[in-house]
Amino acid sequence: MALGVLLRDWARTRERDLTALIVDHGIRAGSDAEAGLVSERLSAASIPNVVLRWDGVKPSTGLQARARDARYALMLDWCREQGVGSLFVGHHADDQAATVTMRIARGSGIDGLGAMRPVTERGGVRICRPLLSVPKSALIAFLGGQGLAWVDDPTNDDPRHERNRIDKELAAHPDSAQQRVRLNRLAGRAARAADALQVWTDRVWAESTITGAAGDVTLDLAAFQAVPEEIRLRLLLRAAAQAGGIPPGLEKAERAIARLDQGGGLLTMTLGHALVRQSRKRVRVVRERRNLPVHDWLPGAARSLLWDGRFRLEASAPLTGPIAIGPGTAEGALLPCVYRQHEALGCPLTDAVRLPGDVLVHATPLFAAPR
Repeated sequence: MALGVLLRDWARTRERDLTALIVDHGIRAGSDAEAGLVSERLSAASIPNVVLRWDGVKPSTGLQARARDARYALMLDWCREQGVGSLFVGHHADDQAATVTMRIARGSGIDGLGAMRPVTERGGVRICRPLLSVPKSALIAFLGGQGLAWVDDPTNDDPRHERNRIDKELAAHPDSAQQRVRLNRLAGRAARAADALQVWTDRVWAESTITGAAGDVTLDLAAFQAVPEEIRLRLLLRAAAQAGGIPPGLEKAERAIARLDQGGGLLTMTLGHALVRQSRKRVRVVRERRNLPVHDWLPGAARSLLWDGRFRLEASAPLTGPIAIGPGTAEGALLPCVYRQHEALGCPLTDAVRLPGDVLVHATPLFAAPR
């Protein structure tokens, strides 16, 4: 609520449009009424708003993570469909402190300790967190001063969720406020170090790698071996995420680096959904041929679809009939292809596929987007 009011005033001074997105996860009884209440309060504050609902069966395990993924998917799909380039979310300093604490407990690397960043990019949309340095208490005081009410989510007090337990532990710390300040300072320092390492990685990547049409990566072995282990690790993580469509785990990548460092001639291993092959002159990272997905794309669904974590497919208009998106055939087996009733209509990587109703479908390789 505080973010909405602050953005309303900011947008007015810059003559920008603003729409608040309310996500009803449908997990608790009465969540639809709460979403309606928030909508009424935002409307009373002259903030246009839309309620997005997470439909379907909810998972019995990992609910918070799945709900977070669903929430971002709903909001990002809405942004892309409306041509909105920036999504603002309300994470504050207390959230950041809890995130850092969780990452420490899990033994995260330097990037994990950097926690949430003020600005990131996902699927062509900027995700902005302007309140990361603001304590929750300051936001509550701001709303009180404005005479505005808000809704407390009771699941935030459920001790079954790790973040809630961390929040309670931080609140019980003898020097709670200062401890959160220290954790936020750690996040800033870790992010600064991670950014410096990423600049080095970007330079080696630009000078020593070749990317194929399906996101496959070829690295010059001599250049790869000449940089420190941390840079080799980052290169391999990026290559495996790009080629395979999912970011592999840090520990698995560390084990892969250890095997590569052992040398000994030809070597092949899996990392995420990618195959890593080392020869005498190069390291090659390609998508595995197994587990290539097939998605049914039905009329009424969103006009944007993510395929295999590597390609964003867009339809120029609502679909008039069902199609499927799966791997191509023969040499193009790692690329998305449009099928109708098991008939291949074409691979949309380079040429848009025209469907009945004059609907064009084309694919944008995500690895070609600016980083």
